[in-house]
Amino acid sequence: MPGRDAAVPEPTPHARLEQVDATISLGAELPYALSLGVRHEVDTTVATLRGEIDRDAEQILERALGDLLRHAGRGVDLDLEDVAFMDCSGLNVLLTLRRRAHQCGKTVTIRAAGPAVERLLELADVRSLFAPPVSLPGTNRDAGTGSEGPHRPRS
Repeated sequence: MPGRDAAVPEPTPHARLEQVDATISLGAELPYALSLGVRHEVDTTVATLRGEIDRDAEQILERALGDLLRHAGRGVDLDLEDVAFMDCSGLNVLLTLRRRAHQCGKTVTIRAAGPAVERLLELADVRSLFAPPVSLPGTNRDAGTGSEGPHRPRS
């Protein structure tokens, strides 16, 4: 058969999938655009959301992020820099995702957030819940060791 003699590289046992990029439109049922970009890194999945997150998007987004979490190594890192609007429904999605992650020993962090998301996280006083875990020896990463990112104590 022609072409069978061509050398096809064999995968090495040490080869790791560093990155796979995909963008999924979540807005087909929504009156506005919402997309989810997915990038797989060595031990985590990075989810980049663009658009608006409100009550109409809640179930769609919860399913999509839940699927990502199930297949993620140590967890999901969120990039919310291009989210123009997010209401309490979006916040509920994030908190539900975090709870599910903790139940299966994974993490959910927010790598970046736009002004609308930052404001909501600040008003709800939950920004520190999505900070990267502390990796100092002998510390409990969920115990709040002071390096949880920008967080102001309640007055």
